[in-house]
This record gives sequence, C-alpha cells and structure tokens, in this order.
Amino acid sequence: MSVPLLAYGLKCWLWPYRARFTSDLKHPKKRQDHLLTQIIYKLSNTKYGLLFNVNRGDAYTEFSKKVPIVSYDKLKHWIDRQKNHESNILVDEPVTRYTFFQDSKLLPYTKSLENSFYRLFAIQLASAKLAELDIQSVIAHYKSHWSGTPTAFPDSLLSPSQPYTLEGPLMVKLPQTANLLPLLSEVFFEFADKNKKIWRLHELEGNTEYDVIISQKSGLYRYQVGLSVLTAAPFKKTPSFQVIHDSHSDFRQTV
Repeated sequence: MSVPLLAYGLKCWLWPYRARFTSDLKHPKKRQDHLLTQIIYKLSNTKYGLLFNVNRGDAYTEFSKKVPIVSYDKLKHWIDRQKNHESNILVDEPVTRYTFFQDSKLLPYTKSLENSFYRLFAIQLASAKLAELDIQSVIAHYKSHWSGTPTAFPDSLLSPSQPYTLEGPLMVKLPQTANLLPLLSEVFFEFADKNKKIWRLHELEGNTEYDVIISQKSGLYRYQVGLSVLTAAPFKKTPSFQVIHDSHSDFRQTV
C-alpha cells in the first residue's frame, strides 16, 4: 500500500474522533459537566479523595470547595506514595508507567490517561493535511502507544503554538482555526484570573489572561499546569486560546 493511500486511510478511520470533538465544542458546559462527574467518581475511590471527603455525587460546587488547587510540590508526597504502594492513593486503576518531566519529576500514567492522549493523536491526525504528514513517525507513534511505551508526539501533528503537555492532552489545533481549542472530553478546565478568582471554561471573558488549572484521569486534580493563556474568539460555542506563557516549555516533549 502506498504511503499517501495509507495516510488517507488512517485519516478516514480516525475521523469520528474529530467529529465528536467538534460536536463537543457546541456544548462546552454540558461536556465538561459530564467529564467532571467521571473524574469525581474516580477521585472518590482514592485516599486523596477520602482526605477531602469527596463523594461520588458531588457537583462542581462541592468539588471546588473540598479539593484544593495544588502545584506539583504539593502533590509530590502523594505521587511518591502511589509509586511505592501501587494502591488507590491518587488513582483508582493500575498505573501503567511513570513519566519523568522537568528535573526528574514523576507523573503517573493510567490506561485512561493514555487513551486521552490517543484521542488527541486521533483528532490531530484526522485534521492534518496529507501533504504535511510524516506518515512514518505517525505510524511509529501509533504503534508505541499500544505497546505501552509511547514515543514523543510527531512534530508534523503539532502547531508551533501548541503545547504538548505531559500532564494531560489540553489543546487541539485545527487547520481552520487560528487559535487552540480545549479537549473538552478528556481534561476538566478551570482558570485563575489576575485576582486569583476561579472561572470555569464557559464563564470566561474574551481577550483576558488566565492561568490554567486542570483535572484529568490519572491523579492530577485542580492542578496548576504552568500555562498562561489569552482568550480569543470562540469557535462554535467554546473559547479558543493563545498560549502566552509556558513555564515548562523546555521539558514538554520529553517522554
């Protein structure tokens, strides 16, 4: 099979992921609420969730009051406990591997988080122009994902303005958009303004700077990811973003 035909076949196979992503952008609050329900359920089954009295039926109001906003330094003790005991300390499913980033800091990866990154990969591949694809690196990354030892994300699928965050698949760049769009189904977003007031995604004001706070499917809850963004014009009904500061930009691509 020729390389162009193989690339076209992959794009067609993965197109439903892109279609679902763009559909989600029409209902950002609904999609984020659904995801938060899943994350709270998983958190309630952990020692970390027990410490903060997180219940399965909690909504955002309870979640935001109970669970503190944290940096890596605040979570390090919990990540070390998770690694040493391999029980439900931070996550309620087995850790498949630990990923190093920024001066030997560790992040736990579960199958749920790996699947989240796969969805980012699928959306970017389905959206990419055939002429711009390095199909061999794409195939290598795809195979590595299923082997359990993913390689670095192919450069041909990333915009120069798009951060590849090891903490979670945050942003997608579509060819028809000038800015970045949040991956609503995989990462729950909160934002802190210059006065440290916390906002949800659907509450953001235009042309305003925010620091990004994330909750994902592998032990990071209300986590300060080190990104500052500027809100831009909405796409469908979801805000788009420009990254204006990335405190870990030198380490993002290390896997």
